[in-house]
Amino acid sequence: EYSLGVTVYGLEPNSVYSVWLAESPVQEGREPLGIGTNRFKTDGSGKGRYVTSVSHLKLRDWRALAIYHHAGKDPENAKEMKMVLKGYLRFY
Repeated sequence: EYSLGVTVYGLEPNSVYSVWLAESPVQEGREPLGIGTNRFKTDGSGKGRYVTSVSHLKLRDWRALAIYHHAGKDPENAKEMKMVLKGYLRFY
């Protein structure tokens, strides 16, 4: 198990976001990151923080993390979410 944390700045203040695994050579689409919820809310300045645990076995099948904004503040509504950030995973 890895502990994985993401801190972001400059997002829309007081908004809901979700974190996903993306770009897999063995799977289609995307998958929610972590154990439990994959969501976070930004503060009044647009800063957000997300921390979770994730298996190294799951991470090896994905190349990137993607952060999606939920304009309607409903993280269950996938139709209204829009990718705003993506970062590639590197293992050492």
